[in-house]
Amino acid sequence: DSRERAEERQSYVSFGEDGTTVSINSYGHIMQISRFLGYGRSGFFCADSENISEPYYVQSRMEELMDLAQNPSEGIGLDFQDLVYSDKDKPSVEFIYDRWPRFELPNANIPKMSIQYFCNQGTVFQKYVLAFDKDTILPEALNRVRMDAKILIRNLDFVWNDTKFNESNQTVDRRSGPNHRSLIILHRITPGMVEQMGIEISKYVQGAGPKAAALIITPFAGGVAQTVRDHEGDWYIELSKEVKDNFIKSGRIDISMGYRLQLLEENQKWINSTVPAAHLKHMSELFSSNKSFRKIRFSQHKQLDFIIRRNLEHILSVCCIPVPQSPILGNPEDTKDSDPSEVAITCGDISAHRVGPRAKRNEAQITPLEEPNEAQTPSPVLEDLKSMIRPWISKLDKSNDRGNYAFVQKFDKDASNHGFIEERTVQTDMKFGLADHVLICLAIKCVEDLGLDDTICLTHEEELNRDEQEDEYFILNQYSYKEVRRNVLKRFTAEGPLSKQRMLATCRTPGESRFLFHSKDTILFHIMNARFFQENTEDSKRNGKDKRLRESEEFWKYADDRWKNTVDAQAYHDEYQDLLWEKPLFHALIFILWCQRRGVNKSSFEEIFRSITKIFLERISWSGLLPGLLDEDQEPIPHRNEMDRDSYWHATFEIPYILWTYGRDNFDAQSSRKKGNQTTKDASNNPPGPQQAPRTSNLGDNTAGNLISLREATRTGQLSTKTVPFVNFNTLVDQKGIVEVADDWLQSGPAALDFSFKPRFEESKIAEELDSVQSLIKAEKGEFESERVIALDIESYRSREDFLRTSGIKGAVIDIGKGSSGEEIFERTQDTNGEILKSLEKRRTVQTAKKRIIWLPNGDKGTALLCCLASPELERDKMLHFLSRHAFHDKYFFDGATAALNEWETELHLSFFRCFKYSCEENTKLFLKDNGNGISNTSFVKIGARDGGLTTESIFLSQATMSFRFVGDFFDRFWTCHFLEHYRKECRDRLSKLSHTIHKSTGDPGQKKNPWQQRKVLELLLYNEMLEKIYDSTKEILDWVKVNLLDAGSLVDASFPLNPLAEAVRGGIQLLRQGTSENYFHIIENWRLFEQILQAIEDDLSGNIERMDQWSRREEERESERPRWTRKDEKRYRAAIIKITVLNQRKARDIVRLRASIKAFRESLPGRLESIRNDISFRGSENINLFTYVTVVFLPLGFATGVFSMSGPPNRQTLERMVVLAFIAIGLTIFALANAKTTGKAVVRPII
Repeated sequence: DSRERAEERQSYVSFGEDGTTVSINSYGHIMQISRFLGYGRSGFFCADSENISEPYYVQSRMEELMDLAQNPSEGIGLDFQDLVYSDKDKPSVEFIYDRWPRFELPNANIPKMSIQYFCNQGTVFQKYVLAFDKDTILPEALNRVRMDAKILIRNLDFVWNDTKFNESNQTVDRRSGPNHRSLIILHRITPGMVEQMGIEISKYVQGAGPKAAALIITPFAGGVAQTVRDHEGDWYIELSKEVKDNFIKSGRIDISMGYRLQLLEENQKWINSTVPAAHLKHMSELFSSNKSFRKIRFSQHKQLDFIIRRNLEHILSVCCIPVPQSPILGNPEDTKDSDPSEVAITCGDISAHRVGPRAKRNEAQITPLEEPNEAQTPSPVLEDLKSMIRPWISKLDKSNDRGNYAFVQKFDKDASNHGFIEERTVQTDMKFGLADHVLICLAIKCVEDLGLDDTICLTHEEELNRDEQEDEYFILNQYSYKEVRRNVLKRFTAEGPLSKQRMLATCRTPGESRFLFHSKDTILFHIMNARFFQENTEDSKRNGKDKRLRESEEFWKYADDRWKNTVDAQAYHDEYQDLLWEKPLFHALIFILWCQRRGVNKSSFEEIFRSITKIFLERISWSGLLPGLLDEDQEPIPHRNEMDRDSYWHATFEIPYILWTYGRDNFDAQSSRKKGNQTTKDASNNPPGPQQAPRTSNLGDNTAGNLISLREATRTGQLSTKTVPFVNFNTLVDQKGIVEVADDWLQSGPAALDFSFKPRFEESKIAEELDSVQSLIKAEKGEFESERVIALDIESYRSREDFLRTSGIKGAVIDIGKGSSGEEIFERTQDTNGEILKSLEKRRTVQTAKKRIIWLPNGDKGTALLCCLASPELERDKMLHFLSRHAFHDKYFFDGATAALNEWETELHLSFFRCFKYSCEENTKLFLKDNGNGISNTSFVKIGARDGGLTTESIFLSQATMSFRFVGDFFDRFWTCHFLEHYRKECRDRLSKLSHTIHKSTGDPGQKKNPWQQRKVLELLLYNEMLEKIYDSTKEILDWVKVNLLDAGSLVDASFPLNPLAEAVRGGIQLLRQGTSENYFHIIENWRLFEQILQAIEDDLSGNIERMDQWSRREEERESERPRWTRKDEKRYRAAIIKITVLNQRKARDIVRLRASIKAFRESLPGRLESIRNDISFRGSENINLFTYVTVVFLPLGFATGVFSMSGPPNRQTLERMVVLAFIAIGLTIFALANAKTTGKAVVRPII
């Protein structure tokens, strides 16, 4: 039944030559004539019925053409009225020389009728031959034959909808040609249509170039042009008397219609308005019996041979369109010698000559390449090819910004309509196809085989990472077949869900991996002879040289286990159990697998072969084309949606290749069996005709036997390695810390780490960038209603030359490239702002700057501006916040790892106080010179030298901040670190100190890589630097306070540093020495100042300790969002991380103890002062007692003196007695004071 339906199935027929193509329906009528004239955007013009939609409406036009293919009364041709056409008539078609279609139309009224088509020099000939019985009277319908003149000429542009040329019918004119020998259907090109058609308006106005597109129709009878007349809007052919007389004699009449689609200039020659009869003679000469034609036989199977021959002819004559250098104008004789240098391979006439994504512009002439010879001039073909390789590899490199050699390339369905020769592509969803990557890899291999390696290699400027020019094709990654192949196989290797074996996924997305073959994966089998999936073993290379060994057997014997597992796993998919698919390529894929003896279901090879034969060979069209889509009944149908047209037309071309390449032997064997030859020897021999490439499906008929032999021949098990690593303590790992995250390349990189971003520091673009940053700063100030936004030095940078001339070392930009040895941090020199700009303005690549450290110990506002400008647009807001927190001495900690966004961000700010001492007079200016031009705002307090103080130096207490920010991907492969501090020491000394810390903490003589390259290690190292600075600076201030409050002189002999006992003794002695009223008032005067300082330092340390606690809990708070940490990382960096973590914990405890010391000192000093005050009070009471004693003695003397003074002057005796009494009183007083304590104890004692 299916065979009968195939014989009854009617379809369209196509043919063409040199850019002119014709589509004919199943009744021999022309549906459309297309010709590439090289004028306008598409270059194509077509002539079709006015009932057909415009080319822009792709789907409706396709459906209308398919309906027209089955209509016996519609189409371009002659109208014989009811004399010929009938729905019951079943026409047949055959091809002359496999190209020119000939229709036989059986009819009850006409014994014999045929329509023969031919094309020559852009002219299409439609030859009607009607044969009647002799003595038949000429039918009335042949006295005046009506022509179909309801034809429209359109610009074959399916991209743009606003083409007035296709919409307007007012500019269409129908007129007769010279001497009424032709019909001219003219479509004028008005000035309003020029731009829409992609024509330069300047050329049109100058008068040069075409002004109309026309279809010239000339009727011939007996080789002579006939008269064309217009009657009431219809056009008729008036046959000459000679033609009618000849009919009466022979009963036969032939009418040939010549159609030529062309462009018309303003001043046309008359010959351009008609079809010369000489062109018709080419048809007679070609079809004469004297013309020899060698028929190439591709297969012994008749139907397969017809399919291959017709498809080859269809591709060469209909799909291959020569592209001339200039538009085709006027008489074709004037342009026949033009040799187009390019050929566009299209999808054919019905597709409006669309160029699919798998077709490219190719050279029209195939030239054999000679062996390279230095003395010879390079081949022009190679030179042209060389000019195309660099742009292609440069475009490829732009999608390889992370150096994974994983290329996302998906055709945008909306953009796919906008081009004839070239296809616009956009990067949409993250989808990676194995077939695409394999083809890219093999293309690189072809470049290497042709000796054009220099076109895909890095130039000297690219190796130095110099900035690329806009007009040049730069590449930033290394491309070689070996490297790209290794990465492709690695990226697509995954574990099978059922077999748990390593397999190659055919498609990968961030959410899933597909192992099922799809229709476009047939290319993976076509390239098996390229040995992409073979293991690189000596046996495979040695056997690969033996061409007598059948390549299928050799391939599967040495094929990569991952590829074999993928092919064998197809049997586990339900999709292959029932052979009911809409896409015919799925049937072809099953056919390939069975021809390779890789079964996918329980069906035998004979059943599969029978099914494929039924689907394909019995469903071919009259043109020999195979279906591109099937319905539920497995019957051919056109594509249902214009978005599917590329896959539809691609299937029609690829399936014949699959049938012939993989199943030719089986078809030949089937044909031999039908002829009675049961041996398979003849079936395995090459058929007569041209020699073909080695076959990939010649495995014989013993399916089970060959399959078993192949599997037995393959190597089983795993190879044993030459060395086995010894398990010692250095290889022990903590399983809890391992976070295995595979296939990180499938994720998009974080927005803050865009390798495709190029900072715009050029003078022509910097103004726009500065305005953007300034607007961002204003927006931040307005949002938070605060001035706590860093004031970047924007205005000074507008004068670029002055900015770059600023001197002073600011920091360093340390780039860590792929495969780095880790010596950058030790070899890097310090940079100025100008040198930092040069480092940041280069495009960052994985090869040169996979990881980057921007370390700014002496940075200023200009350096901060450079960091902001060098950040991608989406990162600038966060960078501005980071710089602002540092500038305003905030204490801040944030650690966020988000797997879904592929981001890992860590930010830490710790601020503290530092002490500076200056002894010169202009100390404030000196301090501001050293500390006033940093990124952070200058905040200080000056304590001048005091009279009677222990020092003459002025003390400056300033606030300092150390900050770092890491931003990278969740998988810890790429990151950027900004490390800011304000330390005026030389950068080289700081680098040396950091290097010493790295070696001291992580040094391992046997380690291949420096641990600081690992983010987790570098974070801890920077954190250690911050803790050390906090401790040292705070301890220095505390010591300074103690020195100024207490006498630092020591009366004890003790070694330094002091132990707790010595410290206590020293404190006691200092307290005894300062227990006087003079020292007390000096201490209490200083204490009122230093108490506030200690309180501020203690509060500042409390804020830092809070952030330190958050830092120590960061791993726990991440929970499930823990960044990638592999077993290899654990082995390599575990020791370093443990060492530095212990150091940091110890330093953190020191800071906590330091805060406790400050608090203890601050709280103990008031008690000490109270003790001194009590001592002073007690001493005062003792002095009062002594004064009482003196008063008791001298009071009587005073009374006596008063008595004596009341009388006259005392006599000499009285005076002498008074002096003696005074001396006695003084002596007694001195004795009493000297023995006050002893006398007091003896006299004053308890009664009991």
